[in-house]
Amino acid sequence: MKNFKILKKVIFSGLLLSFSFSQSLSYFITIPSCVVSARDLKKEKKEKSPNNNKNKEKKKNKENDKKKVENKNKKNVEKKKQKKEKKEESKEKHVEKKVDGYNINSGDVEISALNGAVLLDVNTNEILFSKGEINEDGEHKVAQMASTTKIMTAVIALENYPYDDMDTLYEVDEETIQVEGTSMGLREGDRVSMRSLLYGLLLQSGNDAANEIALRVIKKMVENGKLELDEEKEKPNVKECIAKFVEIMNNKAKELGLNDIKFSSPSGLGPEDVLYDKRYDQNETSARDLALLASYALKKEEFKKVCSSPKKQVVIENENEPTCPKRTYFNHNKLVKEKSGFYYKYACGVKTGFTKEAGRCLVAAAEKNGVLLVAVVLKDKNDWTDCIRLFNYGFSKYEEVDIKKEIPEKDRIENVKFKDYGLDGKDVFFKVKEEDRKISLNLRKNKKSRGKTERKIIANPVQFNVKEGEEIGKVEYYNNGRYVGESKIFVDEIIN
Repeated sequence: MKNFKILKKVIFSGLLLSFSFSQSLSYFITIPSCVVSARDLKKEKKEKSPNNNKNKEKKKNKENDKKKVENKNKKNVEKKKQKKEKKEESKEKHVEKKVDGYNINSGDVEISALNGAVLLDVNTNEILFSKGEINEDGEHKVAQMASTTKIMTAVIALENYPYDDMDTLYEVDEETIQVEGTSMGLREGDRVSMRSLLYGLLLQSGNDAANEIALRVIKKMVENGKLELDEEKEKPNVKECIAKFVEIMNNKAKELGLNDIKFSSPSGLGPEDVLYDKRYDQNETSARDLALLASYALKKEEFKKVCSSPKKQVVIENENEPTCPKRTYFNHNKLVKEKSGFYYKYACGVKTGFTKEAGRCLVAAAEKNGVLLVAVVLKDKNDWTDCIRLFNYGFSKYEEVDIKKEIPEKDRIENVKFKDYGLDGKDVFFKVKEEDRKISLNLRKNKKSRGKTERKIIANPVQFNVKEGEEIGKVEYYNNGRYVGESKIFVDEIIN
């Protein structure tokens, strides 16, 4: 019995111990899940807390700020790029921002010329633009032209003075150099060539140069028997010679069909010049006729060379100054001078002019991709800017056109002559190589204004035993009579 009680106690103690262990184990097993739940609660609580929302907002703001900075940097880079491109573009155009005053679509150009403005294509003599050039009666407005007169003075000199005598030095006449206004600084005893006088005339706008040119041309014409003056006088006086020169100027204007131009002196001065021709009141013109005169003059290589020069150093000898024979003259035309503020890189002349009555007058020329334009503005306070506007407007009306389609790959030449055989000509088919067919022209965007493109085949006499592939001549291409390019031609087949 006693043993049974002991056994009972042992079993009870074991059961109690087992129960306690299982409870403890259960407790320890559930601890981790409790801990996890607590952490989640803590995290959730933290997320819901106002401080955490602020932190999130700050983080978001930082990210937004960062993005803003990045975008700003990108914009700055883009702006710098655009600014650089604009700068390069302005360098390319060589034009200030203020001269963009035209509307290509409407054909309107902001021009402040009071006595007319004209833009002309030299290759075709087509008027591309005109403004204020027609008066109330429907006629061309005529106004004083000041020193733009000297364009005709140069033309008469180049056409009537012997070319081989252009560089010969002659002493100037003391009467021709006594002038008002601008001069090339000729002094008594100076010995100067006709070529140097032309530079003094067109660059420096020398009134003394104009008078000396007129005197020298007439003397040469008389000397060479091309002109007769009063036989009773052994030596014609200066005033008579200049009057004869003015007459030749006016006759030349009529010959060119310039009915609005009248000349009274070779310099552009009127009654203030004691040598002017009193038969005419003033030197006057319409903008249209002055543009046509400039177009004619620019076809002369020497004229174009002189009037497009920014500066020129010439030799003028004088016994009183033997150590200083060279003088430098600078062109009054700001469009051809790089640091003038109005430099236009396509500019190639022509002539400035100013008197109180005529105001600021400018005849300008510019050439780009084979297109040569003349702009004329009379009595224009913004002459430089307005001429640049006219040129920009004019060049915008042209586009590069590939005339490859008009150049056949294969064609026929009739009656080709053979060398040294006295044989009748044969017909020859010729080829134009692919590389020789690539010719492009700058033509009017308006196809009706482009004119006609023509070709002229020039075949050389060939040997009797000429073979296929041999070069036998060329084909030249013309647009409105103007030479634009050529292609070599090669034998493809001979027709017996």
